[in-house]
Amino acid sequence: MTVQKNGKKMKKSLKKMYLSFAGVLCLLGIFVGFSACTNLLEERSDSEGSGAFGSISVNGSERAVFADDISYAVATVTGTGIESGSAPSGKSDISGGKGTLSVSGIPAGKNRIVTVQAYSSSNGKINGVTMRAICDIEAGKNTSVSVNWSSTALGNIFAQLLASGKDLSAVSSADIAKIKAAIPADVSAPLVNASKIASDYVSGGASGLKSSSEYRLSGATVTLTTKNISGYKVYVGDPFSEVQEISAESSSGTLIVPPGTWPIYVVDSTGAVKGFGYGTFTDGGEHTVTITNDGSVKIAFDRVVIDDKIIVHAKVPYIYIWDSGTSVDKKEFTSMKDEDSDGWYDYTIGATSANMIFLSAANWDSKASGDLSREAGEWWFKDGKWYEGNPEDSVAPIIISFKSDASGTASGTVTLSAEVTDNSALKKVVFYIGEKEIGSSEVTGTSATATCEWNTAYVKNATYTVRAIAYDTANNASEEKTLSITTKNENLPPVAVISGSSYAKLDSTKEFDAEKSYDQNGGTIKSYSWNVSGGATISSGSGTSKITVKMPSSAGEVTISLSVTDDEGASSETVAKTVKVREQTQTSGDFRDETIYFLMTTRFYDGDKSNNEYCWDEGGEYLAFGEGDCGWRGDFKGLAEKLDYIKALGFSAIWITPVVENASGIDYHGYHAYDFSKVDPRYESTNFTYADLIDECHKKGIKVIQDIVLNHSGNFGEKNLFHMFDKETVPYVNKDVPTPAGGKRSPFMKLAKDGNAYQKLMAGLAMAGSSDYDTAIGGTQYTARINAMKEDTIDTDLIYHHTKQIDWNSENCQLGQMAGDCVDLNTENPVVFNYLKECYVNYINMGVDAFRIDTVKHISRLTFNKEFIPAFMEAGGENFYIFGETCARYRGRWNEGVPALSPSFYTWKENQEFAWNSTGSTEESKTNSASATAHFTKYKSDFSHPAWADGIANHLLKGNEYHTPDYSMRSRLDQIDFPMHWAFANANDAFSTAVNTNDPDFNDATWNVVYVDSHDYAPDNAPESQRYAKTEEWPRNLNLMFTFRGIPCIYYGSEIEFMAGAPIDPANTRTSLDKSGRAYFGDFLEGSITADDFGVYTASGTVEETLNHNLAQHIIRLNQIRRAIPALRKGQYSTEGCEGSIAFKRRYTDNSIDSFALVAIGGQATFKGVPSGEYVEVITGKNVNCSGTLTSDDIGKDNMRVYVLKTDSCEVDGKIGKDGAYLK
Repeated sequence: MTVQKNGKKMKKSLKKMYLSFAGVLCLLGIFVGFSACTNLLEERSDSEGSGAFGSISVNGSERAVFADDISYAVATVTGTGIESGSAPSGKSDISGGKGTLSVSGIPAGKNRIVTVQAYSSSNGKINGVTMRAICDIEAGKNTSVSVNWSSTALGNIFAQLLASGKDLSAVSSADIAKIKAAIPADVSAPLVNASKIASDYVSGGASGLKSSSEYRLSGATVTLTTKNISGYKVYVGDPFSEVQEISAESSSGTLIVPPGTWPIYVVDSTGAVKGFGYGTFTDGGEHTVTITNDGSVKIAFDRVVIDDKIIVHAKVPYIYIWDSGTSVDKKEFTSMKDEDSDGWYDYTIGATSANMIFLSAANWDSKASGDLSREAGEWWFKDGKWYEGNPEDSVAPIIISFKSDASGTASGTVTLSAEVTDNSALKKVVFYIGEKEIGSSEVTGTSATATCEWNTAYVKNATYTVRAIAYDTANNASEEKTLSITTKNENLPPVAVISGSSYAKLDSTKEFDAEKSYDQNGGTIKSYSWNVSGGATISSGSGTSKITVKMPSSAGEVTISLSVTDDEGASSETVAKTVKVREQTQTSGDFRDETIYFLMTTRFYDGDKSNNEYCWDEGGEYLAFGEGDCGWRGDFKGLAEKLDYIKALGFSAIWITPVVENASGIDYHGYHAYDFSKVDPRYESTNFTYADLIDECHKKGIKVIQDIVLNHSGNFGEKNLFHMFDKETVPYVNKDVPTPAGGKRSPFMKLAKDGNAYQKLMAGLAMAGSSDYDTAIGGTQYTARINAMKEDTIDTDLIYHHTKQIDWNSENCQLGQMAGDCVDLNTENPVVFNYLKECYVNYINMGVDAFRIDTVKHISRLTFNKEFIPAFMEAGGENFYIFGETCARYRGRWNEGVPALSPSFYTWKENQEFAWNSTGSTEESKTNSASATAHFTKYKSDFSHPAWADGIANHLLKGNEYHTPDYSMRSRLDQIDFPMHWAFANANDAFSTAVNTNDPDFNDATWNVVYVDSHDYAPDNAPESQRYAKTEEWPRNLNLMFTFRGIPCIYYGSEIEFMAGAPIDPANTRTSLDKSGRAYFGDFLEGSITADDFGVYTASGTVEETLNHNLAQHIIRLNQIRRAIPALRKGQYSTEGCEGSIAFKRRYTDNSIDSFALVAIGGQATFKGVPSGEYVEVITGKNVNCSGTLTSDDIGKDNMRVYVLKTDSCEVDGKIGKDGAYLK
């Protein structure tokens, strides 16, 4: 796999927005003002119409209050006799603070309450932007009323009266006058204790009211501390407190804020929102607001912010620290102290980032953790996990109050709020309907108010018990609080969704299902209406959720159509799915018969210059412009044109980098998926698709290995799982870095406002302290995307794993984000893994012969064995081959000492049951995740694989005899041989690593894919970050690869030592592609090439010179030798009785073949106790008679000898290939 940093950095200015209601409810414009206004109510009539209706106009004068992302305002009229949930309302879109709306059909009556509320574009109510007034409604008349802060206090009192059950029509004008007299005249509405006035009036009438001084609330005193935000302004979104202008880099001050939960904004000099948060301010309380800026603005309410050091607590007394940025903090085996005798050893690191290891003693034998890293803050480490609070805290938080802004019957969005406290540190509050989570809110400090917006339109009309549970950082849970809410909304139509393959063979049978169809109101689908066309027929299932379709016998397109009906009789729109019916050319046979040529499609050969494109960020910090080169250059058409080159080298399979649609600043490699279901159009040409490439390969006898990613998407989200963005249709113009003349960049991304994760992105943006994505700086945009995908309170569907920091030897390796552009998908979630299975089965149906799976160790083996491998094998058939990249740059039996993260571990099936759900969503995902955790815990420290049936390992000979391997526990997820790869600085080291350390732990090491270097790494000490440059080691390494167990694989260009010594990934050294190991190879392939068979060809031009390279000729001959000797392809091996530098014997036997070979590499070897008979040595062509012992001639280190026992089925009768620079 490959990684780089974030994508595009936009540099636009943000807009400062104000909300102002100027307003008329009815046919007049609405303006919501925030300044004082007179003439609330004058004379009042005691008469009211019965069963009659009227209307109102609302107007007022302006006070601009800072508010973020105002989209519209809603005015609602309530009062006695107006049924809850049926209150007349009007809505006004806000543009520049103004809009128009109308409200009619208001039941006539006295003391109606007019409430005007502002909303954000995400349909969220904006705290601090709610005003009220009261008025009488007369039948057939339009009543004018001013709504402003002067009217709001009285309106709030009447709202409290209505909530208490008071008959508002019985409140006389005289009583209203006395209520008004009780309102403190010198404070604004938020400082008026409306609930107390209402309570006193209900209990004692007008005579029970006290003097106005008794109803004055005290503002909270807030200590404001800022750091690194000079030139910014701080707003609290109430109508009372003053704007704080910050003129120094660090400052402190105080302000008075009225009681309530208010938004807090940090705004720069242009009005751009740089930080955003909430605070709950108490009557007369004291609070702290700490604002810091370390690249992004962070707001902390009522909690200490640690941003200049790292405080760690662990259960062991020693710490080893390095790379913390300051030499003083580079500590070896430093003692930590438990000074407060709480069982935790404490240490403070005077830096903002550091790497560390915890130890139980001052030596490496006592390691209690792997390599860890932390940023500024306070952290607890226990049992392999980091915590933001003491995990041993056993005191549960308390929910003081739980309420909603809806009473009685509710419609649309309801705001839930819970006031919570904890003795130590709060973490979150989770809200449920029954057992289903409807949202969560992250909270901090020891007291806070958590809010959640629940859109009741998406549940069936019913009475629901809504629950709230609070959690602290130790994961202690509070006792739950409940509310009863009855919903009343219009029925929404259901949505039809078709699942099934987009490709099918001629005359095949395919299943399609509607199981992902759903009712938007939470109801059930009652009926299904299917239709097929294009020569296909429904053979079973018509009228049900799943149908079986018989495909036609001729190639073409079939259309599958579906509409569904819900339990209230509403029908969906009809949806359609197109299926391409084609003759598949998928090959068959044991994949060990193949050798693999691995290439990066965009860097191999350019067959269509019209699809050449620069990446968005090419020419920037991480990838410099290459001379005449661009990232997206090679393509499928070019690869097809040069298949004969690959065949001429003797390779019978190609491994191509991922083909799915990508989206990132640097994505030419294909590992930053945006849409797994779609081939990236930048690879394809007019009239030449991916399916065409597969067909061309198969025509030449070449198998296709598709590199697939299951672990992660790019950081723009996966379109069909987490839709935040769409792709633009025109080339991107990078204003900061001009595109070279004549070139174009790939189209950029635009907000998908109708996407299922758009609102989540907006929530992530707010958490990042901004409100306008398009004008936010690149760092803020990136943070917003990551917040959307990885915050518990936002990604409530659990599409992604939420662990942000990764540890390489704990379960966080399977939960954390390995790089900024690789966001970890929650592969335990049935929604996720079923989608991925559907996408990749579709590529199998296209004709792909094998999968190489990226980043295997970052997914639990349990998930592979339960879901991915069975699905791929069922689709691909018995000969479908799957191998994975379980990166293990480690010398030893287990990667980082952890079996559960090691290549061999993944080659085994499960022999213990774990609870698992193959369908479902959030709750089922939690069950699967718990099982994955239990699975990792079980195999973290120890793994003993199941015994083979006859007690002999599948890769080993039984003496000199081949035995039938026991595959009953083989997972079918074979592996890139990372232990050998890592040791391939020389062949002896690689051979010893396989034989003496790692092979006994694989189910069958003969299925391993073996390479020296790749697009990611070279061997240890080669050095690992450069393309392999040990010229003197290449011949012997290749000799071992092509004769020892496993499937040989060569990375493109290694046949001529292409770019030897260059950095493998240009991003790692900030160079250009043409100066890296991923340079364009096409210049070496110009000319004519025709391959009549594997290793048999005619060529002219530059490509002929390429093939004449000594190493290329060496590979051609090695391929010829391996293809001729089954024992070298599929045989078991043994070193018993084999003496020499590198010496081994191999044998393969089936019903028609008995192939036995002796191999000596890099020097003389003696083989004892081997079968007697006549052997042919295939390098020289000499025949040798053996009576149980065979000694080779003395050869140089680049040479080898291969002795093949002549048997009835042996087809080798002499020398294979021609002598070259090494084999002779």
